[in-house]
Amino acid sequence: MKKLLASAIALMTVGFTYAQGNVDYTTQTGVLNDVSTHQTGELNWNKLTQSGDSNAATITQTGKRNRDEALSDGKHNVIDILQVGKDNNSWTAQYGDRNKVSLDQDGDFNSAVAYQQGNDNKIANATMPLLQRGDHNTADHRQYGDNNEVQNSQRGNWNTAIGLQFNDSQTIGQYQVGNGNYSNDTQSGYHNTAYNVQNGDGNYHLGVQAGINNVASVTQNN
Repeated sequence: MKKLLASAIALMTVGFTYAQGNVDYTTQTGVLNDVSTHQTGELNWNKLTQSGDSNAATITQTGKRNRDEALSDGKHNVIDILQVGKDNNSWTAQYGDRNKVSLDQDGDFNSAVAYQQGNDNKIANATMPLLQRGDHNTADHRQYGDNNEVQNSQRGNWNTAIGLQFNDSQTIGQYQVGNGNYSNDTQSGYHNTAYNVQNGDGNYHLGVQAGINNVASVTQNN
């Protein structure tokens, strides 16, 4: 009986130490904000701040040494972060109403930045989050205005995707399959659309749109 009790205490101690390896800081100021945080890995770190009304966030960390920092300041904003792997970093900030960010990091040493200032902006789409599947990928997307959308998928290693949107109702789609690809799109105006597909290794794209109703579609294969 003593051995059984000692084993139970030891098991409880191990479980407590394991749980202590993860760190979460959550701050909510406002009405009807909702947060769901799941940390089932080791040494993960999360900081989430909600200021306003009816904001929702789901943070899931199932790997090791992942780091997430997220802020929603407004109403009806949504953040959905999934980190599966090791040493991934994500930073999200939303200022405004009804903005959405969905991020899936599945790999190691990936980095993602999502910044939204305005209303009804999306970084993700209805069926696919901002996806990083591989290692050492970097995504940086920033939206200043209303009704802008970014779709980004990185499958491979050492890929970089950058998107910058000023004004309203613009769309950027960046899809990278391979290694060492670079895609950078800047939009200033209204109703502009830019799509870049990179298949292979070492492709480079730089796109700038200023005005109204411009459309650019670029495909790179090697």
